[in-house]
Amino acid sequence: MKIKFLTILSIAIAMFAVACGKSDADLQKAVQDKLTADKVTGVTVVVKDGVATLSGEVADITVKSKAEASAKTVEGIKSVTNDVKTK
Repeated sequence: MKIKFLTILSIAIAMFAVACGKSDADLQKAVQDKLTADKVTGVTVVVKDGVATLSGEVADITVKSKAEASAKTVEGIKSVTNDVKTK
């Protein structure tokens, strides 16, 4: 009986931990921090349901691509929508 209870408790704790993943606000900050660390300027990010949407204006397609690649590396980001414009 004790083993069954501990097994059920362990499963419940594991499910709770998975369900409590990073919030969209946490992910948004993480992506913005990553962009800053990668010296990508002129790009802002909004995260909803784990999807990062990039916007802003950058000098060229290289910076636009770098912003998308940087955002994709953040753990918890499901996909990236790149709405960044080039000059």
